[in-house]
This record gives sequence, structure tokens and C-alpha cells, in this order.
Amino acid sequence: MIPPRRKQDFWRLLLILIFLLQAVVFFRNAYQSKDKGEGEGEGEGELIDKVSIIDKTKAKAQGRTISSAYNPSAASNPKARKIIGTKFAVGSMSDRETSYDHLAISNKMRYTQKHGYDMIWSFEKAEGSYPKDWDRLNEMERAIKAKHRGENAYEWIWWTDFDLIVTNSSITLESMVELALEPYSAAERDQIDMIITPDCFPVNSGSLMVRTTPYILEVIKEWWRQKEIPGEEGDPRSLQDCLRDMVATGTMGLDKKSTFVKQWQLNAFPPEIKCHQDHIPWQPGFFVIHFAGAWAHVDEPDPTGLLMRKYAPYAV
Repeated sequence: MIPPRRKQDFWRLLLILIFLLQAVVFFRNAYQSKDKGEGEGEGEGELIDKVSIIDKTKAKAQGRTISSAYNPSAASNPKARKIIGTKFAVGSMSDRETSYDHLAISNKMRYTQKHGYDMIWSFEKAEGSYPKDWDRLNEMERAIKAKHRGENAYEWIWWTDFDLIVTNSSITLESMVELALEPYSAAERDQIDMIITPDCFPVNSGSLMVRTTPYILEVIKEWWRQKEIPGEEGDPRSLQDCLRDMVATGTMGLDKKSTFVKQWQLNAFPPEIKCHQDHIPWQPGFFVIHFAGAWAHVDEPDPTGLLMRKYAPYAV
């Protein structure tokens, strides 16, 4: 019979041996992981993070904001996780300082943050020898192509002029799309890729919603081509003029692939800018107010800034 003391010593020794074996296995695995990391470079996660930081720093220097659902490194890294995010992005841009920069930027940021939308900004000079207005096509194209690479989840992009602000933030982009598509059947809804509003003219490009489809990418290509075709009097046509003519002539079937909502629903103008569909100017509670063309209606040194400061307090 084994004495009790020896039996205790045996179990104590066995526990010590088990502990030593576990320690050996742990340190061996740690050493191998270190060697592997040094041999292959940085870990995949660290590399993706650093690339993303570089991309965002570069974009910031260019005046652009990379949205939270946009990860450029994912396209070059097949192991990167596909990002699922908001179905809506809001875009806006400017290439000059104004007296209302803070009002315009903070207003759009509050709205997008409230509803979890992404914001696409462009503040650099025009990418080509054309007015900055045309760069919205480049920004929309980049965002749509990123969607098709799995880098964002956008279904719609709402592009807005810089001098447009949201005055009723309780109205969502989801509800605006539903409003625009309400007259259509389920099958017809899938065929509508652009939501347009008028102003003094049949089409206004300052508050425009596009669906992130391959069709819209083709429309953007045609839009650029239309830019090179002079107007009736031989003058260059604006981005808005080209869109107007494409819709009117049914270019690429755009007359059937787009739909209109009332101006006051997505593009209301203040009473001072006398350019109102159905004689309905902006009123408190309307979704947005747009100050396009203020220079032609308000005889002041800074007409847009004056109106922006007047109506910004109504934003809720």
C-alpha cells in the first residue's frame, strides 16, 4: 500500500509535468507565429488598415471624403471582407470659398448622420477643363463602380447642389424614393433609375437621385458625349442642358428610365427666387430649400449667402 504522503507527491509531480508541457507548446506556437509574421510581412488586417489610412489621407488632401462604406483596399485584396452599409449616399461639392460654407456643410452632415447615410464631398478644383458642375458625374461614377466591386452597398445616390439645405430632416430618402415610385407597378419600379425635378426649366440637376445601376454608368458616358455637342446657337451646353435634352429626346430611353417628382417635394425654391412649379414656393416643413439662381433674383452683393442665413434657422 502506497503511503498517503507519497501519493500526494505523485499527483503534485504529475500536475507540474502537465504545466511544463503546456508551457512548451504555448511558447513553441508563439515563436512559429512570430517567424511567420516576419517572413510574410505585416498581418493582413494591419495591411488593410494602413492602406485604408493612406487612401483616406490622400482623399482628404484632394478635398474628398471617403465614406464609411467605401474601402478602396478591398478591391485589391480578395480576402478582404465585403462591406455592407447604407443603401443611400448624398453628394455635394464646391470649388470656392463662400460666406455660407459652414451652414451648407454642417446641414448636410447633420442630415446624413441622423439617418446613417454616407456623405460624398468634392472640394478640389475641376478634374478637367470644364466647370466644376461636371465633376458630379465623376463622383457618381466612382461610387457606382465601387458598389459593383462590393465596396459599398449604395442603391441610390442623391446629388445636391452646395447651395441646397435640408429643412425637414425627418423626411428620409427612403420615403422620397417611395414617393417617386408610388405610381408604378412592382415590375415598373425596377426600371426607374433616375428621379428628377424641374425649376424654371424642365429639368434641374441640383437635386437629382440616381440608382447605382450599370445603366446609369452608360448614361454618364453619354452625358459626357453630349457635352461636346453644341447647342442650337453653337454655344456649349451646360450639364443641366444636356440632361434636359437627353430626357426630352429619349436618348438611351432615359425618358422611360426616369421619373419626375414635384419641385416642392425635392427641390423647393424660396419666395425670393421666383421659379416655382405650380406656383408653390418653399414653406416650413418642406424637405429642402434650394437657392440656385439667387444672383438673378436678389440684388445684393451676396444673394445666396443672404438667403442661406435667412432660411437656415428653419432647418429642423
